[in-house]
Amino acid sequence: MSDNVTATKKFDKKYIHYAVTAIIIFGSQFMPQIGPVTPLGFSILGAFVGTVYGWTFLDMIWPSIIGLLGLGSALGMSTVLAASFGNPVIPMIILTFAALTILTETKLTDVVVGLFVNNRFAKGRPWVFVFSFLLCGWFCAQINVFVAIILLSGILLDLCKKVGIKPYTPFPAVMLLGLALSIQMGQVMIPFRSSALTLVGAFSAMTGGQMPNFGQYMLFTIPMSVLMLLIFTLVSRFIFRVDVSPLKNMPDDLFPQSSKLTRDQKLALGYLVCMIIVLLSPSFLPKTWAITGFLNKITIFGQAAIVILILMLIKKEDGTPFFNYSYCASKGISWEGLFMTAFILPIATFMTGEGTGIGQALGMFFAPMTQFSPLIFIVAVMLFASIITNFANNVVLACIILPVVVQFSGQVGLPMVGVSILLFVLTQFALFTPGASPIVGMAFSKNDWVETTMMMKYGLAIVLILAPLFLLIGIPYMFLIF
Repeated sequence: MSDNVTATKKFDKKYIHYAVTAIIIFGSQFMPQIGPVTPLGFSILGAFVGTVYGWTFLDMIWPSIIGLLGLGSALGMSTVLAASFGNPVIPMIILTFAALTILTETKLTDVVVGLFVNNRFAKGRPWVFVFSFLLCGWFCAQINVFVAIILLSGILLDLCKKVGIKPYTPFPAVMLLGLALSIQMGQVMIPFRSSALTLVGAFSAMTGGQMPNFGQYMLFTIPMSVLMLLIFTLVSRFIFRVDVSPLKNMPDDLFPQSSKLTRDQKLALGYLVCMIIVLLSPSFLPKTWAITGFLNKITIFGQAAIVILILMLIKKEDGTPFFNYSYCASKGISWEGLFMTAFILPIATFMTGEGTGIGQALGMFFAPMTQFSPLIFIVAVMLFASIITNFANNVVLACIILPVVVQFSGQVGLPMVGVSILLFVLTQFALFTPGASPIVGMAFSKNDWVETTMMMKYGLAIVLILAPLFLLIGIPYMFLIF
């Protein structure tokens, strides 16, 4: 009897979650066609839902791998791997995860954090620091969203260690979500950069070549993004009541600002600047130049690789290699974030692809809303988008909803550009699930600092607060600008 009791106590309930994850992923492949959603569409939806379930109750790696297997059994493994590990983003992450380790190894991150901590406006004002840090993420998204989340999340967690903020407390969870939000909003801030360019191109294709006025575009996105980050800071302070007291009385010598950079720190800074320039150069160099064509041909991975290959040739002051890839990779690569991104990339590609019926199902869902008054229609569609973006790739979702928005706006005389930009920004409020976007997935993957359930709790609350406030302020402002 006692042996049975002991055996029962030793049973790990996680095995139930393993089983549920697998059943959702592979069981969905036996679903018949329902409405426009085909069996293939259900297979892909099941892989996504099952993997998100696993991320929620297990870890990041096991669900990601079985999710890839589920997609592979539905679409063919070679096809899935080509869209996953064959995407240039994955090897680029492998390189930058490792290479960015030199920023902490040389303690350059201490200097960078010192610029925030010792800022005279933020000194003794933790919430001013929080807001400025979010603005930093928003601005750095113009460099590269993956580099921004990798670099700034490392700086943030390093700061937590130094001031004694414990893992699994509200501060790291809320700040990582805020950082993800700031970077995602930053990627649609400028219409000719990052995801915004894809969305503007989709709008142009749907309107017969009409392009939004870039000045108006940024006149809307920049102030609204800054305002949302300010509201996020206020929500964190007055609603979540996050404890930031460890930031208030930090010793002046914690991140000394006056110390002169060492040679190795200068090299690390030079590496960072060079990486930024190389990654940005295809966007501002003339398209006719041979170097522009070369950089575009080798993709983001090749652009990062050029800088890192040069970095490997440099020696430290003590004569040892400045960048030892094996050592840095063993310390710097987050396999949780890597496998999560490897799953999200093909899901974003195949979720609304031809033959799934998912796009048609969304179109049918929105059809009745076109009978509403224009204002109710805008609010209903945008609130729907703010929820669904937490379960689907934000750019893909915006492209799915965009034809409905453009067509209805044109029929009732609403500013098509303004309503479309509302959608572009609102679909960046993807914070509730680890699968909402690769950026928020990387924030969730810091599982030595945050718990998935806590992140989801705060993420849902942020979406439910910010989305209505954004519409309340953004719709009148849209009519003013457009």
